Amino acid sequence: LRYAGEQGVRYDGEATIRDLHTRDRSQRQDFVRLSAFEVRGLAFEPAGSGLTVREIVARRPFLRFVIGQDGITNVQDVLDPHGAALTRRAAREKHEAEARRPAKRGRGSRQQAPPPVAPPAEPPLPFPARIERVRIEQGSLHFADHTTLRPHFAAGIEDLRGSIDGLSSDPAARAEVALKGKVDRYAPDTIDG
Repeated sequence: LRYAGEQGVRYDGEATIRDLHTRDRSQRQDFVRLSAFEVRGLAFEPAGSGLTVREIVARRPFLRFVIGQDGITNVQDVLDPHGAALTRRAAREKHEAEARRPAKRGRGSRQQAPPPVAPPAEPPLPFPARIERVRIEQGSLHFADHTTLRPHFAAGIEDLRGSIDGLSSDPAARAEVALKGKVDRYAPDTIDG
């Protein structure tokens, strides 16, 4: 950590987390596990260039990713419970309003035009962040979709390995994905793009 003049404080270094095990309280199941999470080439300058990371290495990571019947993911519930609750409430209110809406009338009925909508405010620029490479070694993912699919869909991806290059908060940036694994331990799967 050092003082960088007008740019404020700057941190250069590395960080490692070992043997992490988290549980999703609402699902009562494992959420994220990993044997090691290494951040290499970390540079953080809040008032300047933002965050840059040369490489993240995730060893034996596990993630349980569940899309609930309401379309909210367990990741949203954990990382932004207030936002997830607001999204649920807005969806419920929309559904209730549609249920109360009178049926359309026959020919000759007049419908009011909807009130004019103000143009959306320009969103603020995202905090500048760039991760050059994320490398995954011996990972696994449990994915389940409980929305409209019947029966519900679930799959496990084992032996997940590969990399994601060029992650960025820049909306114009595109990351390159090259991952391989086995769906339910048998069928090989590749995610490229």
